[in-house]
Amino acid sequence: MPALGSGRPRRCVLLGGAHGRASGVPGRDRRGAVRAGAFGQRVRIGAARRLLETTDQPLSRVAATVGLGSPDTLYRIFHRHLGIPPGEYRARFAHN
Repeated sequence: MPALGSGRPRRCVLLGGAHGRASGVPGRDRRGAVRAGAFGQRVRIGAARRLLETTDQPLSRVAATVGLGSPDTLYRIFHRHLGIPPGEYRARFAHN
């Protein structure tokens, strides 16, 4: 096999996987399986949604609790995946 360099591209080729978004579908590999990073992000979003719906914790605590680190990251991910910021999500769906 020709030398492909080191790191992820080589591992992906050796293991029969794709490097990057070969499938053209964000969060999925070329076989259609959900990539680990996308799965982890979905789990974090789900946990953040539950906290926003059921608690009055500040966004900084919600972000830290679910492993997103900062309110800015929480905002970006919510806006990208749900189309609304976390504060608006809480206002619409809180069960308090």
